[in-house]
Amino acid sequence: MYPISQAALRAEIIPLLTSGIFDPRQPLPLLDATINESLRLQPSIPSGTERLTPPSGLFLSTPTSSSGTSVYIPGNTVVRIPNYTICRDARYFAEPDAFIPERWTTKKEMVRDGSCFIPFGLGPYACAGKQLGLMKVRAVIAGIIGGFEWRLAEGRGGVDGELLGKDEFSVAFEECWVEFRTI
Repeated sequence: MYPISQAALRAEIIPLLTSGIFDPRQPLPLLDATINESLRLQPSIPSGTERLTPPSGLFLSTPTSSSGTSVYIPGNTVVRIPNYTICRDARYFAEPDAFIPERWTTKKEMVRDGSCFIPFGLGPYACAGKQLGLMKVRAVIAGIIGGFEWRLAEGRGGVDGELLGKDEFSVAFEECWVEFRTI
């Protein structure tokens, strides 16, 4: 959907691939920004993971309140942080529905509250495989970028070309048709 972004990513990765120094363990600015932006727009767990409040309940402070008020959530209540909704909220991200990888590099002002971006979770419930997952994603994207241009097949992208999956704890896509062209 974004040939200009794809070309910029190719320009970052191809020299490393051809010289033999690409290492998926090492972050690359545009590659990692592209991964972050993709995870922001299409989180793997859109509705978030569930947690149960302690039996005594808990108080949450409201950051937008100037009086420092709190909201009480009763005990044994199921709560979740809806990743998809938060990452598309203009309070936290400028132009929240747009694919702009530069928001993670040269346009950092577009990330109004980076604490809202938690694609791998936080604390004791954070994904133990985060670094391995990022390494594999870097390697796969580099391999595809190194040999192909690609795009969603005509008429197969959902609303405005966006993939629309089903939230079944992680996103499930019934089909995803991609056209590859050798470069």
